[in-house]
Amino acid sequence: MVLIRFFLMLFAMLPLVAGATDAANSPDGSEACQAELLVEPATNTIFFEKNADEPLPPASMVKLMTAYVVLKQVEDELVDLNDTVTTSAAASKIGGSQVYLKQGEQFSVQEMLEAILVQSANDAAYALAEHIGGSSGGFVEMMRADAKALEMNSSDFQTPHGLPPAKDQSPDLVSARDFAKLSTVLLHKFPQILQYTAMSEKGFRGDTFMMRNHNHLVRSYPGCDGLKTGFYSKAGFCVAVTAQKNNLRMLAILMGCKSRRERDQEAARLLSLGFSKYRPLKLIAKDAPAGQMLKIKNGVEKEVMPLALESLSGMVPIGSEKMIERKYNLCEPPQAPVKAGTPCGSMSFYVGDRKIGEVALFIPNDIAKLGLMGRILRIF
Repeated sequence: MVLIRFFLMLFAMLPLVAGATDAANSPDGSEACQAELLVEPATNTIFFEKNADEPLPPASMVKLMTAYVVLKQVEDELVDLNDTVTTSAAASKIGGSQVYLKQGEQFSVQEMLEAILVQSANDAAYALAEHIGGSSGGFVEMMRADAKALEMNSSDFQTPHGLPPAKDQSPDLVSARDFAKLSTVLLHKFPQILQYTAMSEKGFRGDTFMMRNHNHLVRSYPGCDGLKTGFYSKAGFCVAVTAQKNNLRMLAILMGCKSRRERDQEAARLLSLGFSKYRPLKLIAKDAPAGQMLKIKNGVEKEVMPLALESLSGMVPIGSEKMIERKYNLCEPPQAPVKAGTPCGSMSFYVGDRKIGEVALFIPNDIAKLGLMGRILRIF
């Protein structure tokens, strides 16, 4: 809960951060999409938004909340990834994108989660919802409770899968900003989700059925490793897409786009816009001095300058090169004698609150133990 509160506090600052962006360099957005948002999730810096607070039908992007509930249950040790999920008659009849579950068929929670995040399987989402929530309705209540805790105030979940509603039902509704909140918490709290969403394809049912990721940017945009697409006619084409380059991650949310092609083109354009705000910079060279001395207990040398174990580069906002700060995590002063090459902690580089890189440090030379007379003389 402490971690969740931290992210909620950061998101409370979103309007302030967004207001600090350079409007002259912001895109107008695509007329083909109803809502868009581009954010750097490590610091919640918003580079562009359009209709970000309008609740819209998200289609299968709903499954990101389904995944969040599942992973949270696993973290709380209420569910195990190896638990067996048995397919009900209702789950076997769910249409749309699916893995064609049969009544009574059994798979692990992890296999069902893979089916949800790779194949966007509606039947797997329904089966997993029944397994964890006791019923689909019970699971939706869990989704709503978690959405409220995350302060997703422009969201109303009705299903665990995001299929279009029947005539007498209300649709799932989520805003682009709420999806940015959810996606950011997923990336920070449950980064293992990228192991699923980065897959281009994955075998299911003993590899007799090949699941294929609907997020084509995983295959076409360098560094793209998530997160989730969605589509039905009234929802349009939607995506929560993220990519990482040189330790820098961008996240784009697009909803209500007219076509898959226009959605993917605009998503790629937004990601590239975000990355264009940064440039690679060499932070430290291999064997370069760290800049802070490490004390040595009872050594011939009282202290030593640690060196960087390897060279390190990072992505920094253009114009902030002189704002880089170093933070040290040195080990406790070691007792002499000390051998050359002994690890002695690490050093991190920051621009504001965003960590842009970390390098291990080592002691560069042997340090002999000070003799008894030397220790006595040092006292005086």
